[in-house]
Amino acid sequence: MSRAQKSNRTRKCASLAFGILSIALGGVAAALQAAQPAEQWLPQDAVLVVHIAQPAALLDLAADLKVPEAIAASQSPQKQPGNSDWQNLLRFGDALGAKLGTDWKGLLRKLTGAGITYAVYPRDTNLVMFDAQDIGAMEQVRQLVQSIISQQGGTPEASKRGAFYREFPGGAAWSFDGKQHFAIAGNRLVMCNRLEMLKLLLQPRQQGALASWPLYAQARKAAGEGTAAWVFVNMAMLNQAPPVRQALTQAGSPLEALLGAAVKQSLGQSNWVAVGVRVAGRSLLLRAVADGKADLRAAAFALPPDAGQGPLSNLVVPRQLAAASVWRDLHKFYLAKDALFPGKTSGGILLENFMEIFFTGRDLAEEVFARFNPAVRLVVAGQEYDAAVGTPLEQYPAAALVFRVDRPDDFGEVFEEAWQKAIGIVNFTRGQQAQRGLIFDKSVHRGVPFTYCYFSAHGEKARERLPARFNLRPALARFGPYLILSSTDALAKDVIDALSREEGRAPPAPAGAHTLLEITNGSGIAALLNANRSALVRQSVVGSGASPQQAEAQLGLNMVLLQHLDRVRFSVSATPEGHRAEAELHLR
Repeated sequence: MSRAQKSNRTRKCASLAFGILSIALGGVAAALQAAQPAEQWLPQDAVLVVHIAQPAALLDLAADLKVPEAIAASQSPQKQPGNSDWQNLLRFGDALGAKLGTDWKGLLRKLTGAGITYAVYPRDTNLVMFDAQDIGAMEQVRQLVQSIISQQGGTPEASKRGAFYREFPGGAAWSFDGKQHFAIAGNRLVMCNRLEMLKLLLQPRQQGALASWPLYAQARKAAGEGTAAWVFVNMAMLNQAPPVRQALTQAGSPLEALLGAAVKQSLGQSNWVAVGVRVAGRSLLLRAVADGKADLRAAAFALPPDAGQGPLSNLVVPRQLAAASVWRDLHKFYLAKDALFPGKTSGGILLENFMEIFFTGRDLAEEVFARFNPAVRLVVAGQEYDAAVGTPLEQYPAAALVFRVDRPDDFGEVFEEAWQKAIGIVNFTRGQQAQRGLIFDKSVHRGVPFTYCYFSAHGEKARERLPARFNLRPALARFGPYLILSSTDALAKDVIDALSREEGRAPPAPAGAHTLLEITNGSGIAALLNANRSALVRQSVVGSGASPQQAEAQLGLNMVLLQHLDRVRFSVSATPEGHRAEAELHLR
């Protein structure tokens, strides 16, 4: 076959494709209503739907915080100033927006002002829809696409790629490569990775719309009205997928089970998850709801028995970065270990053996874990390093766990003996590796005696670049009914001060919650990342295979986002209807 014959045949194939698409699209454009809500236009059985109902509110917040400029500034230092990928994208947006008499910000508003919807369907089908404020903006996009494709649409190469362009009453459809397909109908732009789905969307539909699907309707109601954005997740479908089912049914490590077993069980029993997002000034308010309920027999250790019980309010200390307060009944958790971990591993058996050694053969369930009150608190804070010792090259925050216990005088000594045995094993292991061990010492703060350990700095020459072990000065303090287990003696003192301010009274429990988390200093966390920049980039390159430039850019973006984070408050509760999570993100 000659080249001319091949070219002719390709053009015939392209014409046939246009014809088929015309049949699929023709005659149905009249059914497309620009004002029709996306949920009445999409079909049922979605796996995931993300709908941004108020793009302007989110764009205004991003512009107010100067997030686009900050992201551009955080791009890899390897690129020339003003020539990052993000800045190139903004310049392209400005050039396109100029055709509409605006810049990239105005272009976004024009093309997305009436809403953005992203949806995922089975068979790896996904689509995104942009609803413009007026049809004129989409007409400009259509004309631009028409001019681009007309320059190459008639070539055999373009046809082989599957490129096409076809107008129909009220809109147009096209593809540049036969892989991503586009359509404009009125003020709506649709991008979809499957032509079959695009055809389905453009067919009139009296029944089977997403809005009339009971699963979706229940989730939509739970997300609440007046949200700036909201998310629907089809857990009934996801729970049938083996990887998801396995992830939600396996307990994982003891720590993973202790922290997340109740939530995982709830998700495993859910039909849907709904998330609603509201904008209030410089704050984002999120509410997530799942209709599944946790198994009370296996997750009772994480669920307060009544509304009057729950985690205590978080502690506040100097240089605080984050704090958490949880309700976890360690006694019930230990009794449920066989149900949570039906196949005992050698590691689990070894851990239990060590625990029995630490607590001198005492019954772990009744004589150890039963002594702990279910209300447990954690606090994380930045460190101020002793100038007489030096500063580690890699700087880590300090962390302290605070337990409320029964019979603190008696059990406090039992716990301190166990702690000292654990430190002794660490020292023995380090000694086998010819490494320095921890040295025990005693101190007093506000009349409270406590024990701590430290690494000797004698012989260390570069005091401004000490090894990472100098981030640790483990401490154990007993204050009233509390045991304080801290990674540093300085934080142990700060926790004693915080508990003293409570005047011996247990603070009130948040109603209904079983987990409470707060991030109180995003810029402080960003400063820590910056102090460890070289080590973090190296770890990212080794761990994920990213290039140094990619690792630098990702770290820079994370730091930008953290610097805009004033504080976050996150809580998880079990309700009669299912599980609920609420978050408040306050930005600056």
